[in-house]
Amino acid sequence: MSKLYTITSNYSQGSQVQIQGTHASDELFLKFEEEYRNTSLGNVFYAWMKHDKTRVDLKINSPEDIEKIAYFFETYSKDLNIPFATFQEPALRNSTTAISFVAPDILCHPIQYAIRDLFFELIKFKNRHIQMNSFVDNFCMADILNSLKFHSNGCTILLSSQSNDVTVEYEDVSIKLNPAQLEFYRTVRHLKLS
Repeated sequence: MSKLYTITSNYSQGSQVQIQGTHASDELFLKFEEEYRNTSLGNVFYAWMKHDKTRVDLKINSPEDIEKIAYFFETYSKDLNIPFATFQEPALRNSTTAISFVAPDILCHPIQYAIRDLFFELIKFKNRHIQMNSFVDNFCMADILNSLKFHSNGCTILLSSQSNDVTVEYEDVSIKLNPAQLEFYRTVRHLKLS
């Protein structure tokens, strides 16, 4: 099931949270009409509108953090198959105050804590020649180890030196994630509910 997420910063308080989030959602609807229609991103958005309709509101610490997430989406939205839009508040010198996006099914599994634990576990494995700041920036599994089977939070995570993809198994589900998808789980899915 896909979900529409809206991210606002702790800078917005009270009714401003909903107002800024709604502005970002409105921007996403406009972007669908003007840019996404008849594209794979438009198909994700349309499927959410027609079938799923689940909304999730998230909070992030600061306006600077919202800018970082916006940059992440600008860079990887096509790799993630995520339609997104931001809202820049004119009264705040056009700073980004909210982001709205639809995450497809593959990015809505309850595995974010296992992915977080995997990242910390990989940091333990790194040697002094590997600088690992994110899955996307420097995903070098083959350099770190030949293969690894990792268990955390009810998930089994299989890493292979044959590709940069990771297989996550939980319950009766098995999903294959690329580095951008792993980074999405590590950064975006850990945000607090609003």
